[in-house]
Amino acid sequence: MILLDKVLENAKLKYPAGLSEDKVFEFYCADNLLINYDLDYAEIENGIIDGPRDAGIDAAYIFVDKQLLTDDFNFSAVRQPVEVELYLIVSFRRTGFGKLICRSLTELLLRLLLNRDLHRLLAPVSQRTPDPLHRPESEMAQPDWARDQQEQP
Repeated sequence: MILLDKVLENAKLKYPAGLSEDKVFEFYCADNLLINYDLDYAEIENGIIDGPRDAGIDAAYIFVDKQLLTDDFNFSAVRQPVEVELYLIVSFRRTGFGKLICRSLTELLLRLLLNRDLHRLLAPVSQRTPDPLHRPESEMAQPDWARDQQEQP
């Protein structure tokens, strides 16, 4: 962690003053993971979604034909076949990776990939309608990675 702290101390100079250490780390992660896209500060900031209902995801970016999808994206310039890339970034400054985050990400990705109703997924819990395909955890087969994490202290 000492090396990472030094790297982040140097990275602070690149980002606006006043960001918390956690925000600097989120920006640093997104900036470096997406280095080939040469995003500016505003583009990185627009992808930061860290919050209470983020399913553990700190930043998300969609690229269409190597171009960042933005509000003013020029869809008429898209070539066929279309290449779409989705980056979901989880930024952790702790050792280990909690199983709660893994479970939350797995559920979110399955819903996204199965083209589930995102309005229901993102609605406040009190307003959600039951998902007819959702099975209680007790009825689901447990994946190997989940069993492995339970066995660790």
